[in-house]
Amino acid sequence: MNKRPEYMILVAVIAALVVSIIASAVSCATITGAIEDRINGSTPGYNSIIEDIEGGEGANPSDILDELTGNGGGDGESADDEKDREGSGDYTEKDVPKTMVIDVPELTDDLQACLNSDLYGRLGSTVTVELSTLTKEDTAAPELKGNRVLSKATGTVDIKTSDGKSGTVEYTSYYYAQDPTADTITWYIYAYDLSSYDLFPSGFDKVAGDPMGVRDRIDSGIPAPNSELGRDNEFNSETA
Repeated sequence: MNKRPEYMILVAVIAALVVSIIASAVSCATITGAIEDRINGSTPGYNSIIEDIEGGEGANPSDILDELTGNGGGDGESADDEKDREGSGDYTEKDVPKTMVIDVPELTDDLQACLNSDLYGRLGSTVTVELSTLTKEDTAAPELKGNRVLSKATGTVDIKTSDGKSGTVEYTSYYYAQDPTADTITWYIYAYDLSSYDLFPSGFDKVAGDPMGVRDRIDSGIPAPNSELGRDNEFNSETA
């Protein structure tokens, strides 16, 4: 090798090319992810979940719903760990909080992410929406239904679409408590309704409102084992 310096030059060039390709791939992946998050107008991390719901290759339906609803259950986590983290699931009326505590920014982010998910994933539209000036006029008293504690928020919100439409509509966002016995209760959206769908592309009113395909199950009070929403039944991929 010492007598053939051209070999050393060739090796150095190949090594530089490999490093360049790896760096380029990492950069492109980062930029692409950021752009997709921006397009979907969602909170950080929500975009990748939406992609899986819309049919990402190799996606496990139960894992998708677990991630979206915050039920996790990652590799290596024991059933006891999961039970401790989520609560027993055998809730009674004494476990039901008097009110649902949730702030306006969270309501806005949740509804915007669901709308963009339904527009793209269910309708196949390239239109996206941006929400602003959301008002929280009322939150319903939480209730126990099928081993879940449910509540809802209502109010008005300004909607601006990427195709130039804007207006104010009334909304209702439906939530369930991750663990109603926790010191600080985390609420997760599972469905929504709007008073009007005129701002949206044709046909959106037929597919809107059920971004995870579990609304009927929850509203009907079908029990959830250990309060794990993502494991109620098989994920209905045809509706996502």
